[in-house]
Amino acid sequence: MGSRSYVSKLLRKAKSVNSESDACGLADANCLVFLYWMINKSQMRTFFKQRIINVVIVVAVLMLFEINMVIRARNESHKNSCINNLRLIDSCKKQWALEQRKKATDIPTVTEFWDQFWGGRPKSIDEAELPRCPNDPAQSFRTSYQIGSVGEPPICLIDPKNHVLPPQ
Repeated sequence: MGSRSYVSKLLRKAKSVNSESDACGLADANCLVFLYWMINKSQMRTFFKQRIINVVIVVAVLMLFEINMVIRARNESHKNSCINNLRLIDSCKKQWALEQRKKATDIPTVTEFWDQFWGGRPKSIDEAELPRCPNDPAQSFRTSYQIGSVGEPPICLIDPKNHVLPPQ
């Protein structure tokens, strides 16, 4: 508020100059008004630059939190998908054992598993159609899971500590 009154005082002084002796005062007043305006302009620029930097920093921090949450959600999604695949493999194994009258120690071959999984489709099934762990770089059933015997749960070969079928 004080700076505005100072500028208005300088402008009034500049308007009230009547004689040549006061011309020097007019020039000084105009010069001061101009300098005040330039200082405020640079301060405004600095202020806006600081505000822009603050906004960029806040956005960057929010993006870091968001990226972390997205990665965590993706990993949790992959884990849940793998566990659901393990449930599917386990149920197919048990169904195979019931239909074929197998013991708990019998292990189905991949071909027998394919037949059970696809409900009697031909044996030339493309392996890409079988379930696989989302974290498997090879994207293959054979490198993702170990079927195991009928009495044991299937195992994820990619992340056996985290991708575990819960006990029933």
